[in-house]
Amino acid sequence: IPHAENYEHCVSDKIRNDEIDFNLHLNSIKYMVKALDAIPDSFKRKKKISSIHAKYTKEIHAGELFNSYAHVNKQVTLHLLTNENREELFKMRTEWR
Repeated sequence: IPHAENYEHCVSDKIRNDEIDFNLHLNSIKYMVKALDAIPDSFKRKKKISSIHAKYTKEIHAGELFNSYAHVNKQVTLHLLTNENREELFKMRTEWR
């Protein structure tokens, strides 16, 4: 999964307790949800996901801050989640139709 040269969209937040799994880190599906949160709603309303490729790099825990970055073009979005130290947690490539 490549990194984007430029991430046009970013949201920052804190991991909540209700997003934690039995291993005491962010639930796997929630990484994807957090990544998709950075995409503008106007894009998501017009398209449907046709494929997702994800790579988990590092765990994040309740109370920790994260940044979700997204690069959007017509058919593909690239996503990057980092912790407050800018360490990569997760990246994702999503294709849309």
